[in-house]
Parts: sequence; structure tokens; C-alpha cells
Amino acid sequence: MTISADLFREVFRHWASATAVMTSCDHNRPHGMVISSFSSLANDPPMVMFSAGTNSRMNAIVDQQGQFAVSILSAQQIELFERFAGIDRTHDQNRFFGLHYATAVTGMPIFPEGMAWVDCEVVNRHPGPGYTIFVGEIVAAGLGEASEEAPLVYYRRQARVLPYESPDPQRL
Repeated sequence: MTISADLFREVFRHWASATAVMTSCDHNRPHGMVISSFSSLANDPPMVMFSAGTNSRMNAIVDQQGQFAVSILSAQQIELFERFAGIDRTHDQNRFFGLHYATAVTGMPIFPEGMAWVDCEVVNRHPGPGYTIFVGEIVAAGLGEASEEAPLVYYRRQARVLPYESPDPQRL
């Protein structure tokens, strides 16, 4: 038995997820998109995964490039989220126009003002009906300038900020 697409979407609108921008390059031109299907897989060797729609521009770019980076967004980066999610259409032709970013070990763009980032080499691809799951081995990683700030999350079709308090050192 299958469920309707409407019910599927409604169920997952109740799933709060972290927000991140996945980046790669096509002929030395940076590209990126917001991803919520991002997860750690293993720590030895360190690996992560994300999925991209088969027809998305980023699917083809990551598949050809074999490298990608992911920047985890902080609450202060809602404008970056909106730009790379396609909500702010002002920069659809070049989402990196006017942005400050750094270059990771592989040459992929990262946003060091975020919470954290990983730089990856693709080690496996798992195609499915309408998507590809990319598995990447982390070759470099770092904490960003906002590593101790509140995260930006996506919940019920909106970017939201979680309340955040610094951890009590006694409880660590």
C-alpha cells in the first residue's frame, strides 16, 4: 500500500531539519543549493551523504566534478538560505554574486561564517527513482565563526531559529 503524495509532504512538514548549503563547481564556476537530506554516515573513514533530484543542476555537477562541500547554516544566515533555496530569485543566474566565501582543500566554496563545514570527495553514488544519494569522504572540515550560535532549521515550510543557550560546562 502506498500513501498519497499530499500525505507524504504533510507528514514531512513536521520533520524539523538543519539547513545547509551544498556547493560544487562546474568549469571553475561555483554553484550551490540548500539541502536538508544531509547526514553523517561513518567516522572511520569520516563520511557524509546527501541526496539531489535527478533533474537538478547540482546532481549533474556533483556527479561530474566528484567533489562537494557542505556549509551548515546559523540563524544569522537566513538570507543565504533564501538565496540558495530559490526563495530570493534576485540571483538565480549566479547565486554566488556578491557573496563572501572561502575555498576548501578540494577547491569547493564554503561559507566560513556559518556553524561548520565539510569538504568531500564523492566515493559512491546510489541512484534511485528521481534522485541520487551521494556519499562523500570528508577530506577537510572546520567549525565556522558561528559554531556556538543558534542553528537555522527548516520546519513546516519555513526557515526558523531554535532558541539557544550556551551549554552549562558542568553538564558536559
